[in-house]
Amino acid sequence: MDPTASLQPIEENAPCGPDLEYDPDFLTMETAASGTQDHQIGEAIIKGEEPDWKEALRLSTQLLTRTYDLRVAIIHAQSLIAIEGYPGFAKGMDFIAQMLDSFWDTLHPELDPAEGHDPIMRANVLSALNDRRTTLALIRNASLVQSRIFGAWSLNEIAIARGETELPEGRDRPDIASYDAALRETDHENIAEVVNAIETAIKTSEHIRDFFGQHGGLILDDLLRELRQAQFLLAPALEIEEEEEEEDGEPASEAKGPVKARAGKKSASFTGTVINRTDVLRALDEVCAYYKRSEPSSPVPLLLGRARRLVDLDFYSIIKDLAPDGEAQVLNIRGVRPDDDDEHSGSIE
Repeated sequence: MDPTASLQPIEENAPCGPDLEYDPDFLTMETAASGTQDHQIGEAIIKGEEPDWKEALRLSTQLLTRTYDLRVAIIHAQSLIAIEGYPGFAKGMDFIAQMLDSFWDTLHPELDPAEGHDPIMRANVLSALNDRRTTLALIRNASLVQSRIFGAWSLNEIAIARGETELPEGRDRPDIASYDAALRETDHENIAEVVNAIETAIKTSEHIRDFFGQHGGLILDDLLRELRQAQFLLAPALEIEEEEEEEDGEPASEAKGPVKARAGKKSASFTGTVINRTDVLRALDEVCAYYKRSEPSSPVPLLLGRARRLVDLDFYSIIKDLAPDGEAQVLNIRGVRPDDDDEHSGSIE
């Protein structure tokens, strides 16, 4: 049974079922999700084991048919992103949101009347969504695109390629140009599925944060930052799709699906490789944005703004913009008289 398909009371007198914190399946699930650390026995070093996410998913899915418990739901969401990537995480987050919305009063861990129904235990459980060692590490390793030719790319892989993260031992630094190529090579429907899942996860995370704002507050800033970064890095794929649709004669605004319909409206990011004039404009825009944000007194944006204006001009228009006094010399070289109306306009490229 898939507990995310429908969320109904488990029992008439106990809508969230029993607290299974000490149930053998609960304990086994926690062990599967946490793995084991390296440890020493005598002089021997026993290497730790990675989490068994398949087992954690199996057990958490079963447990969520018996109990509505945030501790189980968190491991369920973590298992889903480890196995299914962003689409899985979106499903897991939706289940958590449904539990909070529908079963707040009886959800596990229960509110303690002796403590004034303080939800601190629930907040502590949900804080795992903002934990860099667990949930965020899984998000950063989840595939954004999987190309047959250029491989899988995640937030971590892109950071390594850009030199923002230390290069793992024994690895060569990947070329960021391969990410741009992967975006173009990967099937657009697969990218659309990931983009829509990320957007769903963002909205659900914001909903959970806002819901908890009524009950003491919950910080999910790091989670939202990672999800928005993933969304930002996939933006160029939307523009690639729009360009290809226009080449095929199909207006982007008429394309089907939530992602395709927004393709013409979404601002694409510059990923580090210039392969066309559009990338030039993106790069200039990002440099200008940096200066306005970090060095507002610098005159550099003024010069770059002028350079940006020249990108789409022809040779003669650029000369006329940069050196109006040199216009006559250009005309003389071309053998054109100044009074020859429009004969020279736009003819040199």
